[in-house]
Amino acid sequence: MESFIRFTALFATVFGLFLTVQTRSLTFGSQVIELLEPRERKNAAKNEDCAYDENLPIHTVMENICAVCHEHHSHELANLRSDCRADCFDNSIFRDCLKFVSRKDPIEDGEPEKVKLSRFRKSFFNS
Repeated sequence: MESFIRFTALFATVFGLFLTVQTRSLTFGSQVIELLEPRERKNAAKNEDCAYDENLPIHTVMENICAVCHEHHSHELANLRSDCRADCFDNSIFRDCLKFVSRKDPIEDGEPEKVKLSRFRKSFFNS
């Protein structure tokens, strides 16, 4: 758990540039995804055991990771966003989403995205 928290904090620091710069969207290939603004969540139930709720910038980055993942895979997994946030983001779905948004190879038009999706989907059902 401690290594996961350190890795997430490091990733959030690097990915946090999206929050400090005037950028409010993320581009994957030709698709632009609007990122969430840091704000207090009024309607969401707070998890008292989740330290990320107290650190709004890190929580926002983690929410954005789940949102990007949801935008790309919700047609196959309807509850992806809530499953990604489960257990204070400490689950295999969040880790798969983190790998998905941090991959280095861009998706090109016509590239076999189904291979990536099937690999992604397989990790959800095998966990």
